[in-house]
Amino acid sequence: MTKSAILITGASGQLGWRLCRFFCEAGYAVHGVFHTRRPPLPGVRLIQCDLADQSRRDALDLHGYRAVIHAAAIGHPDICEKAPDLARRTNVEATAFLAERLPVDCRLIFISTDLVFDGLKGCYIESDPPAAINKYAETKIEAEEAVKTRAGSVIVRMALLYGPPAAFPGGFTAWMRGRLEAGQEVPLYTDQFRTPVYAGDVAQALRLLIEKEPRSSVYHVGGAERVSRWEFGQKYVQVFGYDPRLLRPTKSQTAGEPDAGKPGPGEPVAGKPVARGQDCSLDSGRFAREFGFRPGSVLDGLQRMKESVY
Repeated sequence: MTKSAILITGASGQLGWRLCRFFCEAGYAVHGVFHTRRPPLPGVRLIQCDLADQSRRDALDLHGYRAVIHAAAIGHPDICEKAPDLARRTNVEATAFLAERLPVDCRLIFISTDLVFDGLKGCYIESDPPAAINKYAETKIEAEEAVKTRAGSVIVRMALLYGPPAAFPGGFTAWMRGRLEAGQEVPLYTDQFRTPVYAGDVAQALRLLIEKEPRSSVYHVGGAERVSRWEFGQKYVQVFGYDPRLLRPTKSQTAGEPDAGKPGPGEPVAGKPVARGQDCSLDSGRFAREFGFRPGSVLDGLQRMKESVY
């Protein structure tokens, strides 16, 4: 039985595609917005719209939704640095449009990032002030400010995402898996720390934000463990049975080192990547206290990922 209609932007992206599937299976009437790549999503009403184009987004019908999950973004810091105008139109202007145009009875849930922090201390709580060290962070911080002007909206700062394969190649684990299956060395940072979160846990958290009344306007949603990519990689090969000897520990500040965190398809960006914070780990205690739900450990998430269980 259909519960209510929700709109999810970024339906062809790593998070949006998974959310569309999750909420469709949970009985929601899901409408998914995509730009160029039409995602395979049976049961989801797909809407093609370039949210970076003002004339296109002005034509988007935003009425009749219980909630809008705004997951669309240019989420790779190196791309944002090279195309700042496009990043601002996509990440900031599209978000401000939704904050201004959505009906008052529709809940806006904006997906932000742990990378709004400079990474100087780690274990960030919601009241810690964001501090941008790259263009991507600048756009997400500005988008957060636009969302804060709209009563009843919720900002979700999400940690590094992983999960079962999505419709289109991409994501940190997909890059790592591709190299492992090809027998190639996998360089992984030992000195950058995040709280990786399983896609199914994010979906469950967002469902709670739709179905219950949030007491706060900003939440951190990260996994239960603070780990480096090197530590994550060791757990990954343990669960999926790959050769751990292919993993190579490396430092993030090594000149000329490829970006081992590139989430897009294909090979990592050559050369020294755009600056990221050294420790952008999140404290998700507020969400756990208010909703009684906390995402699981990395090993738990990877096992669910292996079994394709959300």
